[in-house]
Amino acid sequence: MARTVADAALLLSAMAGADSRSPIAISERASRFAARSSATSVAWRVAWSRDLGGLPIDRRVTTALEPQRTAFETLRCVVEDGEPDLR
Repeated sequence: MARTVADAALLLSAMAGADSRSPIAISERASRFAARSSATSVAWRVAWSRDLGGLPIDRRVTTALEPQRTAFETLRCVVEDGEPDLR
């Protein structure tokens, strides 16, 4: 959808907002999305799992995804190991 948070906020601000043609459209101003994109003090938390709690994940998938963990860390996300119980 977008290459940056600011781009995603711009897209959402164009799509969101009141619309008389849709009874489920939100009534808030669409500009609220653009305002959120400038918040830099929030430390996003990301749960990282290699096998989703023991599911049979192809090792090639894990091998391809593991180096991408650093992409979240580069974005200053707090990356925590998380193994959900999906039994």
